[in-house]
Order: sequence, then structure tokens, then C-alpha cells
Amino acid sequence: MIAEANKNKKKYGYTSNIFFKVDNIKNLQFKDNIFDVVYTTRTLINLSTWNEQKQGISECVRVCKIGGTIIFSEAFWEPLVLLNSIRSLKSLPPLVEHDFNRYIKKKYLEEFLISQNIKFEVIDFSSIYYLGSRFLRELVTKAEDFPGYSNPINEIFYNIEKEYSGGGFGIQQAYIIQK
Repeated sequence: MIAEANKNKKKYGYTSNIFFKVDNIKNLQFKDNIFDVVYTTRTLINLSTWNEQKQGISECVRVCKIGGTIIFSEAFWEPLVLLNSIRSLKSLPPLVEHDFNRYIKKKYLEEFLISQNIKFEVIDFSSIYYLGSRFLRELVTKAEDFPGYSNPINEIFYNIEKEYSGGGFGIQQAYIIQK
């Protein structure tokens, strides 16, 4: 992934102050207040416990400059529960949290951020997509006709999501922090 990111950096003419590195999110090897932007996507959910996730969150906050932006684009437990509730209305099997993912509980994250005096904004950018691709798709197509994520309904709802969002069904959401 780093090799690919470096290729894209060159391809798009980004400056030399952008770099990519493998590190441990629970103990980042960077000085305090060094980055303008800190971004995770489906990273914190790979930590086994809420305590480890808090360590990762704290490290991201620590290395972000005052005035910088932190974006946690992660998967959340509550939308999964909401999707499974609506799926149960049509006797669809529940979606599961895989062993390698520990979806973040929004309540825990928000309580933690508030306890640290960290203001945040939540962007629910994937609700229509998840509602379409994880519920409606299964009502109108057969899974065996479209294996994986190749179902054309996924693309339709992806495109609808560009203009409309909301509803709390989006497992993937973003918490934005201005430090």
C-alpha cells in the first residue's frame, strides 16, 4: 500500500512533505503536534478492545497540530444493529461483526471525546448506500446472480449517496475533530 501511495504521490505531483509509513497506532513514533491532518479508515476497528481503540484515538490526537484536523472514518456498532433490525423484518440473516473487526460503539467514542474536552462533528456519509446494498439489494436480487459487491444495485445506491445521505444506517461514518 505504501508503494502504491508513493506512486500516486508522484503521479499527482504532491510535495515532498507528504510521506507514508507503517507504524503502530497505539504508540506512534512521532513527536506531539506534528501533523496538519491525521486520518484513519477502518484502522481503529482492527484493535481488539475499546481500551486499545482509545489508545489509538489518543495517539492520533497527540500527533495532530493545534488547528489541525483528525478524521476517524471507521465502522460503528449502532448502525450495524439498526441494519440488522430492519433485515429481521424481512427474515434476512443478520450481518455480523467479523473476528478481525471490533466496531466502535458511538456512545463510548462520544463519551471519551467529551471527557477529553474534544469537540467533534459526525458525518453519516454512507447510510443510503448501506440501506440499499445491505438490505434492499437482497429483496430484489439473488446473491448468486451477483457475487460479492458486483451487484449493480450497489452502484446505484453509491451514486444516490452522493446527493442524499442520513438515516443512521451507514456503518462507515466519520468523526471529524478540529484540534
